[in-house]
Amino acid sequence: MSQKLFEDLGFSPQEAAALKLKADLNTRIVKAATGYTQQELQNKLGTSQPRVSDLLRGKISKFSLDTLVVYAELLGLRTEIRTTQPKKYVRDVVVYRPKRSTSRRKALTA
Repeated sequence: MSQKLFEDLGFSPQEAAALKLKADLNTRIVKAATGYTQQELQNKLGTSQPRVSDLLRGKISKFSLDTLVVYAELLGLRTEIRTTQPKKYVRDVVVYRPKRSTSRRKALTA
């Protein structure tokens, strides 16, 4: 999922970054939860069945990033947050090419 998607929905770049983290983590949790019943997940995660249902339905606004990290770890996922420098953009380079002298062109065509 792209951070740009959240920015297009009107979130600030900072909010979009946080939402992208939560959405990506939730997606991985749901994949890791495949094969468990909601009852098994309730016991494994130590939470209520309605919370498990919200988690599996992708209602990420109901969960903090901390809670999602705990759930991921309980399901055997290794979590980490990486930070990187923004990509540096190369400025457009304008190459200056002087025009040929008209006197030389005239000499060549004459």
